[in-house]
Amino acid sequence: MTVDWNLVVGVLGLAVSTAVTFIVFGLGRRLDFRQRLARRDVLRREVHEILRDAPPQQLPEVLIVNASRYERDYDGDNRLTMRGWVQQRAEMLGVRHNGVEFVSGIVNTWQADDGRLTLRQTSTQGPNVLEVGFVPFEYIEHIDPIGDEYRNTPIFFVQFKGHGREPYAHRSYAEADGAALYSGGREYHRPLDELGLSRPSWFRGQWRFARRWWRARAMDRGVRKRPQPR
Repeated sequence: MTVDWNLVVGVLGLAVSTAVTFIVFGLGRRLDFRQRLARRDVLRREVHEILRDAPPQQLPEVLIVNASRYERDYDGDNRLTMRGWVQQRAEMLGVRHNGVEFVSGIVNTWQADDGRLTLRQTSTQGPNVLEVGFVPFEYIEHIDPIGDEYRNTPIFFVQFKGHGREPYAHRSYAEADGAALYSGGREYHRPLDELGLSRPSWFRGQWRFARRWWRARAMDRGVRKRPQPR
């Protein structure tokens, strides 16, 4: 039996190159993971500094700026673009291991027959609760803790990657009335896990954005048609 050494060398060369490729890929993933964790640590420290400097009884007000529109559209005003709002006001609630929580609004609740809170309207009104938007660290490009000439509050430059072209990956809910866990500590707002997470599908997010876009354009047309004072 004659051994085809060219074939053997070719197979060995392919095996070695494949092994090297997997090793390099694994090292690259490990380095990329460490880089992501290092960047998270930097952002987490900046967020903690903002919380530390804010009064304990007050949620610090911040500005969430659309990083994709900042250099082109940001001028202190706000407008709805094809990539979402240029900016959104929010209040920082807290920081998690993988992102930051902001109060994005106040919503009504109702009581179900078993006494638990629900977002579905019933005959019994429940308390108003905080709507909490979650921004992953991966969405955050930069944090300016000082602010600018338009607003003297911390600015978060965020990629609006949430469905519906929003800065939030999802929304949860928390009690509106907070209480400090220890004397002089920051108020803690208990999460309301029974209300679940609001995480719209891609299609529903696009539908919501289309409705917002249509309403914004209708308002602009109404302003342009309004008679100007002489």
